[in-house]
Amino acid sequence: MNEQKPPPNRKRGLIVTGILVALVILYVAYFHYSKARHFVFGVGHRITADNLPHVFSAIAWPFAVIMSVFVLRVALRNLIDRIKSVSVGGDKGPLIGFGQDEKAAATPVPEEPKAVGGVSFKNRVRDNVANTYWVGADLMNLFDIAIRGARRDEMLPIFRQANHHLKVLRLKDAPLYGRFRRLYESTEKSLDSDWTPDRRIEVGREIHSIVGAFGRLVEETQPGFSGDARTSDNL
Repeated sequence: MNEQKPPPNRKRGLIVTGILVALVILYVAYFHYSKARHFVFGVGHRITADNLPHVFSAIAWPFAVIMSVFVLRVALRNLIDRIKSVSVGGDKGPLIGFGQDEKAAATPVPEEPKAVGGVSFKNRVRDNVANTYWVGADLMNLFDIAIRGARRDEMLPIFRQANHHLKVLRLKDAPLYGRFRRLYESTEKSLDSDWTPDRRIEVGREIHSIVGAFGRLVEETQPGFSGDARTSDNL
C-alpha cells in the first residue's frame, strides 16, 4: 500500500513555521539572553510542588483547544467548504462566501411580486413611499423587541401595523408576505411562556431575513441604485 504524502502547500507551511520559530528563539537567545534567563528563573522559583497542579489545570484547557484546532484544522476547513448555502423560509442563498468573489457571494434578489390590477410592484412602491418606509421600520422594530424580550402583547400591534402596510402595497400573494403571516399568526396563538430564548432567536432570524428580502425588492425599483458609499463621494 502506498504511503500518502502530505500536500505540497502543507509541507511548505510546516517548513516556514519551523523556520520562524527557530528565528524567534535565536533572536531572543542572542539579543535578550539575560532578560529571558531572568524571566525563566523567576517563573521557575514561583512554581512549587503545592501550586504545580493549579498551574497545569490553568493551561490544560487552552492547550487542549489549541492542539485540537491544529490537529483538526484540515477537517474543519473541509467541513466549512461544504457549507455552501442556507435556505430560510423559501429564500435560498450562500451562507458564507469563502474564496468567492463578491458577485458570486451576493444573496439573490427574490422574484418580483406580480402586478395587481395592472399596476407593477415598482409603481406601487413609488405611489406608496410612506407605506414602503414603514414596512421596513416596523419589521426592524419587531426584530429589536423580539430579541430584547418583549411580551406577546407588545409585539402584536407592530405585527398588525406591518401587516397593514404590506397589504397596502398589495403583497398578499407574494411569498414574502406568506412568511410574514406565519410569524404573525403564530404570535397571535402564543403565550408569553412560549417565548423562550431559542424561539426569540429563531423569530429574529426570520424577521431579519424578511427585511433583507424586502429591501432587495425595493432596491430593484430604483434605477441605478447603489449601496456603495464611494458612489456619492463627488455629490
